[in-house]
Amino acid sequence: MNAQRLDQLRRAMEARYLAERRRLAPILQEERRLREALAHIDSHAQRAPGNDPIMRQVGADFFWETWVARTRRNLNTELAQVVAKRLTMTDQLRTAFGRNEAVSALLVAARRDRARTRARQIQDGASNI
Repeated sequence: MNAQRLDQLRRAMEARYLAERRRLAPILQEERRLREALAHIDSHAQRAPGNDPIMRQVGADFFWETWVARTRRNLNTELAQVVAKRLTMTDQLRTAFGRNEAVSALLVAARRDRARTRARQIQDGASNI
């Protein structure tokens, strides 16, 4: 394969790699948002109304703990789905990166071989004079 075709292939592989990175960005943002929401819930759960005797009398502590548990469960479910999607997309990104690196290495090797061939041709031409 000549250097021009390798360069075209390298550009295509680089474009694929960049597209995979762009596709992964919103998933990473969603994962970050969910983790922050879980941390927020955990920080609020520590200030539970169960410590307030009036809230315990009216049953607010039960409703609060039920809400915290449900919200945490929902957020963890969403997070698990997003993490699974991220892992799949990360594998695709790794593949695209590996292909990009392989084609780049082939291009460098082809250019180096072409330069050696030219140098030999010049050297052979100079020795024939």
